Amino acid sequence: MALIILALIILCIYGSIINKKELIQNGMKSYKNLEAKKSELEKELRELEDTYKINKEDYLKFKEETKMEVIKEKSEEINNSIKELKNDENILIDRVDDLEKRYKELNAVDFGVVPTDFEFEKSETYKEKLKNIKLKESEIFRKIKSNKSTEVTINLDKLNRLLYNAFNTFCDYNLSRLTYKSYPTRQKQIHTTYNKLNRLVKDVTSIDERLLELKLEELESSYAYYKLKEEEKEELRLQRAEEAENKRAQKELERKQAKLDKEIEALNIAKDKVNDKLLAAKDDEIEALKLELQRLETEISGLQDEKTDIDYRVENTGAGYVYIISNIGSFGEEVYKIGVTRRLDPYQRIQELSSASVPFKFDVHAMIFSYQAYQLETELHRYFDSKRLNKVNNRKEFFNIKLEDIKKVLDLHKELTFDFNPDFEAEEYRATMKIIESEEEIKEIEN
Repeated sequence: MALIILALIILCIYGSIINKKELIQNGMKSYKNLEAKKSELEKELRELEDTYKINKEDYLKFKEETKMEVIKEKSEEINNSIKELKNDENILIDRVDDLEKRYKELNAVDFGVVPTDFEFEKSETYKEKLKNIKLKESEIFRKIKSNKSTEVTINLDKLNRLLYNAFNTFCDYNLSRLTYKSYPTRQKQIHTTYNKLNRLVKDVTSIDERLLELKLEELESSYAYYKLKEEEKEELRLQRAEEAENKRAQKELERKQAKLDKEIEALNIAKDKVNDKLLAAKDDEIEALKLELQRLETEISGLQDEKTDIDYRVENTGAGYVYIISNIGSFGEEVYKIGVTRRLDPYQRIQELSSASVPFKFDVHAMIFSYQAYQLETELHRYFDSKRLNKVNNRKEFFNIKLEDIKKVLDLHKELTFDFNPDFEAEEYRATMKIIESEEEIKEIEN
């Protein structure tokens, strides 16, 4: 019996030893598995760090490229502004030259004498000589005007010939001096000369009134030509400005298009890497990778939708924004500009308009995106055509209308989505008026 008990004890001890050995072996195996998993995780961590570094370098490179593009665009805009200012300067120089030439004209044109234009800027001697000549000429004309009349017999035919030649010469002179802006002056001078010459030969003869009518008709025809040329010049200037604006907008859209392409390409690369990891992932890693993949796909989808819109706008130049703006400080109340722009950020265009030849900033009442923006603008212009401020030049897009009337027309387009702002902030104008009121109050107190 004692031997049996001893044998059982020995068996129990042996079993315990065997179980302990198995536990040790299992523990070692689990430890090795954990070590292997740790190595894999460390490897993945290194890969993620490398990916982060690559993406960071790509981002910094893209950021620098974008910065250079912006600098290049601003440089082009500055150069274009310099060219426009240079053109304006040349126009002003021409106008000053024209005014100087007019100033030098003699009052003796009543006698059919066309002034001679000499340039003696570099010689004071010649200036003085010319001045003395002018004084002597004026003295002769003065004596002629002050002489008492004496009876002189003259052939009527010769008198008429002299009279008509004088009138014709003066009319030709006025035609030669005609400009787009001087028409009323030239017209008045021809009338005045006609009456003056007829008074000189009163009760003897007179210039046929039909000749006056023909000369005025000739002047009017010449003016119509100058007017047409001026309108063509203005039309060309506005057309060039519109082409420059569209070109600027097209470049802006193409840059956005290229940027979206790069961003989508970078996200697709990241997506491929996540897919590769997903194939070799452990069970506990799959869920996190799937979430990352879903996030990337959502972001790519959003960028692709944006790119589809940009692609359409690049190919279809009719897409853009119709804007409704006002400037009560510059044009008064109930005067609105209805325009269109293809800019990605249409408010940049409003800022440019606010800084060009107007004393105050524009208020924006509506900014409406449409794939047929130019068609919508044309519809609004036609609808309010009778309300135009400028009845001659249809390119001037200002209308004397009520804001509610514009909204009623826009509400007919159910496909359009936009915010309508009825308020007139006019911050700069209101602040200016307060300053003026304060200055007037101070003057009243001082007085």
